[in-house]
Amino acid sequence: MGNLFGTDGIRGKAGEYPMTEELVSKAGWAIASIFSHGKINSKILIGRDTRESGERFEKALISGIRKATCKVKRAGIIPTPGVSYIVSSRDFDAGIVISASHNPYDDNGIKVFDKNGCKLSDEKEAEIETRILNDAVPVIHLSENTVSDDHEYENTDDYIAFLKQCLDQSVSVKEFRLVVDCANGSTYQTAPQLFSDLGTEVETLFIAPNGKNINENCGSEHPDEMRQNVIQKKADIGFSFDGDGDRLVVADETGDILTGDRILAICAAFLKKRGKLNNNKVVSTIMSNIGLSTALRNLDVEHIITDVGDRYVSEKMRDTGAILGGEDSGHI
Repeated sequence: MGNLFGTDGIRGKAGEYPMTEELVSKAGWAIASIFSHGKINSKILIGRDTRESGERFEKALISGIRKATCKVKRAGIIPTPGVSYIVSSRDFDAGIVISASHNPYDDNGIKVFDKNGCKLSDEKEAEIETRILNDAVPVIHLSENTVSDDHEYENTDDYIAFLKQCLDQSVSVKEFRLVVDCANGSTYQTAPQLFSDLGTEVETLFIAPNGKNINENCGSEHPDEMRQNVIQKKADIGFSFDGDGDRLVVADETGDILTGDRILAICAAFLKKRGKLNNNKVVSTIMSNIGLSTALRNLDVEHIITDVGDRYVSEKMRDTGAILGGEDSGHI
């Protein structure tokens, strides 16, 4: 790979290379020109987290996408998996998330999804990178008028409805008491609404984003306040999301923090017991603890190991037909 894409998209300090408005606008053009395949009226969906730099990068992306004669719809502040779902369930050609995940507020980045809601292969990222760095990139003029009335926000209610239907209808969570830490990030509206709609008693933490407090002493990297609240409130479980809502740290009813490996083992045992672990496989990365392999072996479940990065996990899941995979960091 070159010097733009890392393990999860393009990321850096906002305003410094590679996360400058000029380069982000070029990225918008490159992504749109590749995924439109020359089709008229191609559509790109953009979502973002709560960082103060998000809106200006959104404008930069739209300038570039328009230069490729594609249409844009904005999902506004939405968890990264929400963009993946909307792109895959609607007629979009690609999706872009403006976020630096669990990093501090002064970082930002972009993550790209294809029309199936999947992250990109190394080869596709290399193709985008080549176009961005090519001298033939058109001059893109950033304009205050980039965001116009015809770029209305895509409604996120469908994403919440999708999450609710994922819950086994035979399972009721109405008796549960939850503590949910939203990291002052992109789950600050969707997570409380989801759990409230499900009838749970929810104690919500860090749901007042101001552009600078995302991930600040909260969220998946700093779950201590969440776990303390679980103990004090006598809750059944606690969740801490990261800034863009694709990483999860869990505390059980004792306040004990469960890593991604432990969550994978618990989910594997749950699915196996109910005969729902299709193909009897679980995928994780080389960063997983050897204890996960032992636990899965004791369950008579095949453990498939891949490179670090949730996109490699999802690729391997698709290749092998596994329905469960993740990383120890909390991408499940």
